Amino acid sequence: MEARAAQLAASLAPGGVAAITAGAAPALLAHAGEVTRHPAASLSPSEMGDSNGCGDAFAGGFLAASAVQDSLAPEECMRVGLGCAAAIARCTGVPADLETIGGLQELSASM
Repeated sequence: MEARAAQLAASLAPGGVAAITAGAAPALLAHAGEVTRHPAASLSPSEMGDSNGCGDAFAGGFLAASAVQDSLAPEECMRVGLGCAAAIARCTGVPADLETIGGLQELSASM
């Protein structure tokens, strides 16, 4: 997967960004011709709720951070996305603190 991510990074337009998720494995960020690994939250079986929607939560958090706060670096958008995915994995349903960008950033800072 990392070889394909490197190919993707090399083919992105200037300023382009791509995020690649792989379940519990580290997510990959292709940006500025490089690929960086961003580990998913490590949850114990007792912390794990339901993994349904984790990928969607990641995408939503990443895109919301990117769209609402254009000054955020792609790495920070990854942290927000991974924080959202971890929050969804810990519960059933959508936590109320994910309804604002401030809540997303607070959650990601705690990861």
